[in-house]
Amino acid sequence: MTGNDQEPGSRQLLPGDLAVLQILATGRPAAAAAEHLSIPLHVVATCLQRLREYYGVHSTADAFAQALARGDLHQPAFRGHQDD
Repeated sequence: MTGNDQEPGSRQLLPGDLAVLQILATGRPAAAAAEHLSIPLHVVATCLQRLREYYGVHSTADAFAQALARGDLHQPAFRGHQDD
């Protein structure tokens, strides 16, 4: 089995993966997540890819929905885009 045809949930998440998703769920852009977590923007993209693979979905929105449904994340209070 190659990395592209793994069963959903067969891949492990890293500790920061859900943190990235939680920040994006509040409506903040990927760049804000990178800045908040002090990681490069390309690492945010890698986290999102890992999350999509983990949940077996094709979009970040679907990954968020799956994370909520499974209790991996809490429902964020939407704040829209904010400047730090």
